[in-house]
Amino acid sequence: MKCFVGVDVSKAKIDCALLLPNAKFKSKVFSNDPAGFAALLQWTASLVEPGQVLHVCMESTGSYHEALACYVHDRGITVSIVNPFLVKRYAELNRMRNKTDAADAKCLALYCRDQAPEPWQAPSQSVRVLQALVARLDTLVAMRHAE
Repeated sequence: MKCFVGVDVSKAKIDCALLLPNAKFKSKVFSNDPAGFAALLQWTASLVEPGQVLHVCMESTGSYHEALACYVHDRGITVSIVNPFLVKRYAELNRMRNKTDAADAKCLALYCRDQAPEPWQAPSQSVRVLQALVARLDTLVAMRHAE
């Protein structure tokens, strides 16, 4: 059996909604940092029965979702990063009118269950290091131009 976790990611926090096999939701908010990621996995582990598989689903939100996606993927949990437009249309189709972070997380969990999005593949560690170096170089060039 699968359990689906919808995650609405923002700069400072992540709103999570765990959809259990009995179609009940459990929701919680965590900080968007490694401590919050670890707390999220502990929370889900306490609610999911042994043998059940997690599938985490989040929208592509600039760079805010990347750290969480890599963290979860590195621990062997299936992650899907979906197009926000598709989730918006799914919500409209299913008459989900609330537009809060908690409601978005629930919508993502339902979308994951119903649409079965493709698993996301994290970049290799060397690619991640290269991406961080390029981002730092871009920042330094922008600072130099500002001076």
